[in-house]
Amino acid sequence: MNNRTIISLRQHQIRRVIFFILFLTSCCVEPIPSAGQTTPQKRRLVNLIPHHLPLKIEIRNFDNENWLREMEIEVTNTSGKPVYFLDFFITLPDVKGHSGNPVGFFLKYGRLKLIDLSTPIEPEDVPILPGGIYVLKIGESYLKGWEKSSTRKNLPENEPKKVELNFAYLNFGDGTGFRGTDAKPFDINEDCAN
Repeated sequence: MNNRTIISLRQHQIRRVIFFILFLTSCCVEPIPSAGQTTPQKRRLVNLIPHHLPLKIEIRNFDNENWLREMEIEVTNTSGKPVYFLDFFITLPDVKGHSGNPVGFFLKYGRLKLIDLSTPIEPEDVPILPGGIYVLKIGESYLKGWEKSSTRKNLPENEPKKVELNFAYLNFGDGTGFRGTDAKPFDINEDCAN
């Protein structure tokens, strides 16, 4: 082999290595957005459920296209008492309704009258027993309202970017429970005695 052939082979090998490196970087590295370009933001869920509640909360099906219809809030009763009523709400802080307040959806378990801890338990009230699990989903009427409103307002499919899960009430059916977004313990027997 003469010198010209050796130089040509080396140049060819160098070109192959450079091509291979360029190929790898184009396949494996995400492009860095330019100053005017933004990457799409991922939706995030802020779980505002107080940690002292005797509940284990698991959120499923949140990161998909039909998240509002498919999202499930799995609640496990970790207390030693049956739970007769639960009330949570989801807010979309970046999406305002007609009144200017954030749009929201209620998620509840149990008979609505049990929001009052003094309401007596009736035979048809079925509790979530200790260790029991119940899955909450957004109600169909809320979903239809959201779909109609978001179509009317021309909201992009990936809206909203921020979703908050809040607590409102828990009723053990014995006059005790928790209430408010800070989940203050409540006992009607103690409150009536004072």
